Amino acid sequence: MSKHILNAPQESKADYTNGIWIVHRNDQEILKIWLSLMTGKEMIYVNDELVTQKRNITSFSTLDTFDYKGDQYDVEIKTHNLAPIKIQISIYRNGSFESTNMVVQSLSDVMMSFDIKKDIDPKDSKERMLDKYLKSAKSNLQEFDLQESMKFLDKSLALQPEFSEAYFMKACIYSLEESVDKAFEYLQLALENKLKGKKRILDDDNLAHIRIHERFESFKTQYLD
Repeated sequence: MSKHILNAPQESKADYTNGIWIVHRNDQEILKIWLSLMTGKEMIYVNDELVTQKRNITSFSTLDTFDYKGDQYDVEIKTHNLAPIKIQISIYRNGSFESTNMVVQSLSDVMMSFDIKKDIDPKDSKERMLDKYLKSAKSNLQEFDLQESMKFLDKSLALQPEFSEAYFMKACIYSLEESVDKAFEYLQLALENKLKGKKRILDDDNLAHIRIHERFESFKTQYLD
């Protein structure tokens, strides 16, 4: 057992003082997420190793991203309500959705206690995560960090394989890298997945390299005219 877990809060019944444990298991790792409603502190353990901790006094509305043995995890902690308390915890691995839980305050008890509900529709969380991935991809592209931007686009497509905007941005990156075949391939995928504002292909600066390529006129005739 890792030494890190020895200082972790006891995994006892959730209450206001001790905080709340959320446990998630997949085929490789066991994630344990601890939230203290009194101190605003959160800690995340993977296989009994502390990987991240932070304090958010005002609310639990955070996104924790960390790498663990080749996998990248995103843990979204979203506060829906503070009175009564209602907090959603959603876990993503390499962009793919894994689980979501809702911590709900029990109103029938004299002492403050909580139930953990697992049969939660993840749609809202997925939409928020997709938006975060896209914004991060755009921000990194503007900074010309193509590798980091591509990482977020790949996560977007793992979450929503028909996401046309992600295909379009990947085409932009391949054009900047002068990878012509890949750029055309991903432009075609973007259009096949009903890209909005497809006329951007004609004037986006990131696609300048493929617009001067001899293949572009036939591509334009087939898909844009």
